[in-house]
Amino acid sequence: MQRDAPTGRDAAGFTLLEAVVAMALLALSVLALTQAVSAGQMQSQESQKQVLGTMAAADCLSEISALPYASIAALNGASEPVGQMRTRDGASYPSTYWPLGRRIAAAPATTTVSTGPGQTVAISGMQVTATVSDGKRDVVSVSVFIAEPAP
Repeated sequence: MQRDAPTGRDAAGFTLLEAVVAMALLALSVLALTQAVSAGQMQSQESQKQVLGTMAAADCLSEISALPYASIAALNGASEPVGQMRTRDGASYPSTYWPLGRRIAAAPATTTVSTGPGQTVAISGMQVTATVSDGKRDVVSVSVFIAEPAP
């Protein structure tokens, strides 16, 4: 016994409309996935800038802390353009730091330290801030207080 081929609504397979709808859904899914991957890559790059910026700022402040106290004030306003950061002894930073630059602010400051109940001591020194930027915006800013040495 031979069956007749189905006709009309009983036909097996996809209609052209169903295929078009399926392709549209697939295209939207691929677009959403592409945007998610792109956003993830951008976030990863920003995170890398923040980590490298923090390292560059901390490195700068540690080098400044090793300088003679009298020379710290002269660093106020010093800057290194994006891609031209160098250590205090003149060595260039590795290429991973090239999208970053930094500037230094140094200002006289006083801080107080508690020495016991109701007792405080004022300490004079310099507040030094290293700010790292990518040319468009500040990525990170790190500060340190450097006490004036006793006479």
